[in-house]
Amino acid sequence: MVVFESEVRAEIDPVALLEKTGALLYGEFTLASGKTTDYYFDSKLLTLDPEGARFIAEQLVRKLKKENIDVVGGTAYSAIPIASHICLYSGYEGGQGIPAFYMRKESKGHGTNEMAEGILPRDGQNVAIVEDVVTTGGSLLDSIRKFESVAKEKGIDGYTLKHVFAILDRGEGGREAVEKEGYDFWALFTMTRTADGSVTFQYNGF
Repeated sequence: MVVFESEVRAEIDPVALLEKTGALLYGEFTLASGKTTDYYFDSKLLTLDPEGARFIAEQLVRKLKKENIDVVGGTAYSAIPIASHICLYSGYEGGQGIPAFYMRKESKGHGTNEMAEGILPRDGQNVAIVEDVVTTGGSLLDSIRKFESVAKEKGIDGYTLKHVFAILDRGEGGREAVEKEGYDFWALFTMTRTADGSVTFQYNGF
């Protein structure tokens, strides 16, 4: 059972959109953290759907511009389309567009052999990292450390990385882990459970 909770009016029911695109699946699944769960959020079915892509881009671009973010970085691999949608859509919202990069899980071993692909920040710019789903926060923090290592190697040290954004916070300690490292965390959806164990999604967008 899914319950929609929101104090924010939206033109569409965001949770209904998750269900419409098939991004919410129910059953028994194993997450990247090794935990088992009775539901799964397949972000690619949302971010690679035309309506879902536009919705995600609109929501995240508004949040990024509200926080004066100059460059956005996506984690590999599910956040690559998210960063790409932001880069494209931000130019339509008026004002300065938001360039993007993404972090690879490992170097590709050919070509430029870069761990970070795309437009990296310049000195004085504000950076945000985007992720699709956060459970424990481990893989997200690993991507942030890789980015910081790449930036250091390239002599980029005048940027500010304060914000981390996700599509879904599973409510299993990821937020706390990220905030413990000193980053501000915001998720478009937050998952909680009711007293009877039902899954509830709270929409935190605009």
